[in-house]
Amino acid sequence: MNIAKYAVTRPVAVTMQIAALVLLGAICLTRLPVDLLPEVTIPTVNVSTQWPNVAPEEIEAQVTRPIEQALSSVPGLYQVSSTTSTGSSNVRVQFTWGTDIGQAAIDVMQRLERAKRRFPSDPTLQSPTVTKFDPNQSPV
Repeated sequence: MNIAKYAVTRPVAVTMQIAALVLLGAICLTRLPVDLLPEVTIPTVNVSTQWPNVAPEEIEAQVTRPIEQALSSVPGLYQVSSTTSTGSSNVRVQFTWGTDIGQAAIDVMQRLERAKRRFPSDPTLQSPTVTKFDPNQSPV
């Protein structure tokens, strides 16, 4: 029996089924948790390194690439991307959703300590700084 024939021959049953679906939808809608500004923790860690007055090519070869290689084995890693400019290197490490960002930042710092051994011994090269991305500090 097709749906149209069923609806025509049994209008009361179809009306009751539609009413039950609408009632069930209304009940589910009232129980649905909704928040205007939900608390979201984006699992991202930034590693910034400053080396004043040094060309981007040299920073990339001697600082950025060793950092990327060291961080490529961090547990829960989703993506590593970097930006190198004159005097600075910025490596962004993204993790899969559900990753504990506190533990991930500790893992990043431990691997950075190993990577710093391969850095040049220039006194103007500053130690890398690790920051967790906090969306609450970004202006809307």
